[in-house]
Amino acid sequence: MGVYLDGIGYDRIAMLRLARTLTAGGSDYYLPFHSGDGFKNPWGEQRAAPVAFYMEHLAYVTQLMFGEVFWFDGPEGYWMTNLAGLPFGIDNQFYPVPGPDYPFRAMLYASAPNVGPSAAPIHAMWDRWGLNRQTKTLGYWDKSCPVKTNAPDIFASVYTNEGKALICVASWAKQTTSVTLTVDWQTLRMDSAKVRVSLPDIGSLQKAQETFDLSQPIGIAPGKGIVIGMERRLP
Repeated sequence: MGVYLDGIGYDRIAMLRLARTLTAGGSDYYLPFHSGDGFKNPWGEQRAAPVAFYMEHLAYVTQLMFGEVFWFDGPEGYWMTNLAGLPFGIDNQFYPVPGPDYPFRAMLYASAPNVGPSAAPIHAMWDRWGLNRQTKTLGYWDKSCPVKTNAPDIFASVYTNEGKALICVASWAKQTTSVTLTVDWQTLRMDSAKVRVSLPDIGSLQKAQETFDLSQPIGIAPGKGIVIGMERRLP
């Protein structure tokens, strides 16, 4: 059972009652919440980031759908504090309306656009790769993230499952930048000599590549990125 919320106009107590009603049957519920940018929103006067304005409700929301007049061209810090749900323990399926669409940036936060041409190929790639409830996401802001970049405006987050991992890299640099990745294999619990590194297919966003050399610099265009797959080779 679920309810889609396009804005929230009531207090925490009403939200708690809604959550209790949805769970009355004894099962999990689906409660997605959509909001626009509180600073530029033409139909509101919040003048605050939605994650701050609606903080008291986030414990009951199961998924965010933030988009619509957000500053998608904003810096990484804006994405972290205004668009990303992951630091608050909630997934945000980005709603890039009117745009632009930055799917690689979204993937840094274990998310993806939920509309537009990049949404379907990203979710298809996640399904093929086997991302699920057991997948652990280590964001670039986390000191324990096992992959680092040597460029200040390019960031890497890592999705890990037993025996495999996805590295997601995205750029806020103003020009095409050559970046080198440093991988902490011990944290990943992988042996670099026994891992197959490849590029998964993401439709028009990225073509599949059977092998990929992690030791070589990678050219990343502004606003773009790359997703790199790693799997333990079978004995």
